[in-house]
Amino acid sequence: MNEIEVCRLLRDTCYVMLVPEFSKSRREEAESIMRCAQKEHVDYMTLFSFIGVDAVKKEDNRLEELKDYRYLEDLIPKYFSKDNYCIMRLPLFYQFFFYMGPLIEDENKICLPVSEHVQWCVIDMEDALDAIAQLSNVVKGKKNKTLFNFTPSQRNYNVKDVVSAASKALDRDIAFEKSSRSSIRDYLKDLRNDNRFRERPSEGHGMFPLGRYLNETNINTILDYWELSEAKHTDVISQDLEDAIGRNPTSLKDFFHRNREQFKRLR
Repeated sequence: MNEIEVCRLLRDTCYVMLVPEFSKSRREEAESIMRCAQKEHVDYMTLFSFIGVDAVKKEDNRLEELKDYRYLEDLIPKYFSKDNYCIMRLPLFYQFFFYMGPLIEDENKICLPVSEHVQWCVIDMEDALDAIAQLSNVVKGKKNKTLFNFTPSQRNYNVKDVVSAASKALDRDIAFEKSSRSSIRDYLKDLRNDNRFRERPSEGHGMFPLGRYLNETNINTILDYWELSEAKHTDVISQDLEDAIGRNPTSLKDFFHRNREQFKRLR
């Protein structure tokens, strides 16, 4: 990364949102941006991370993708004082289940690399974007909060909840099959060239995921999140999301119901 160019771009900037890339150089690129932001006297930085990364051990040989986020969370206080940064931890989004659409439509099943009894955190991307927008309207004099956990405000979900919500919304009997990490990796890799994920729906559904974004780092990050969930480290409940958007977060049931036509389109 050309830090001279980054510094030029950040000159006279007040606020930076740092969204780490799904790339192998994610850690180095993010640190470079932090360093340049400090040099250019950026007032405030928000770092986006993942729910549960505080449980990731630096010496662990697994969860290599999420270790990057843990590293960056530990790094940001070295560049910004506690009044000048925050970390927004996000879970997996409901929109991930669009990737399960072909399995639902073709085989009436949902495959995940997680056990049935485990609860894990997942929210609607639109709720997350709403919260980020609300919290970015800085109120002068308000005490800074350095950590936000965007989660459901009542309870998290398990496989039974997903199967029930999908079955009711799509009016079909859907089963669950626990799959290995390698099987889900191969499945997601195949979606890169699946015509159903080449373009977003014409009716302006901007949250629909595209296959071309499923590069190796993205897929491995998703799989790391499920592995962290299997270890019960993403079963986190916070009021941060509800407080930010001023309403109850969208339920998994409502997500499937609202998007039932999109799932049917994936036949």
